Amino acid sequence: MMRSKLPETDLEKRCVELKDENRQLRDQMKSINDACKELQLKLSRHETVQNEFDQLETENKTLRERNESLSEEIDMLRSKLPEKDLDERCVELREENSRYVNKISRLLTQRKIEPRTRAATIEDAQRNFKERYVRLEAERERAIQEKQQLREKISKTLHKLSVESCWEKKQRR
Repeated sequence: MMRSKLPETDLEKRCVELKDENRQLRDQMKSINDACKELQLKLSRHETVQNEFDQLETENKTLRERNESLSEEIDMLRSKLPEKDLDERCVELREENSRYVNKISRLLTQRKIEPRTRAATIEDAQRNFKERYVRLEAERERAIQEKQQLREKISKTLHKLSVESCWEKKQRR
């Protein structure tokens, strides 16, 4: 009797071992499936971030082109606009630059770029604006000086003509 029970015990042990192994395999399959889902989620996030990055790069390119356009417009205005118009245009450019700096800051915030990088980018934008502003101010000062020189020249010429006219009148008498 003992011998006939022994094989059953071996079978039961083997059955328990197989059940344990089966449970372990199911757990491994579940963890593999969870890892696959996590990787798919990461991949979709990566694709979303890549799309956002591409969109931001496109917008950045547009902003750079607009910035170049503004620089060209400033150069054109320097040679054509009188002093008052230059002052008004300076104010407009300051406002527009402020909007661009805010927009760049907002875009960088959306991208969650490190504060150091964001600050450097904003500083670059502000430095570029300041350089343009300084150039425009120098041009404005030069225009004011030229205007003053022309006034002085006109005044001297008028005075000279007035003196000559007086001499001519005296000589006629």
